[in-house]
Amino acid sequence: MDVNLNAPHSMGTTIIGITYDGGVVLGADSRTST
Repeated sequence: MDVNLNAPHSMGTTIIGITYDGGVVLGADSRTST
């Protein structure tokens, strides 16, 4: 596999928080792609 570490890449992170009567729910997703 030929990997070019200098190639442009995209990093995305999504974080969501939801509050409700019983507490808080947090979720996160991160991704790196070239």
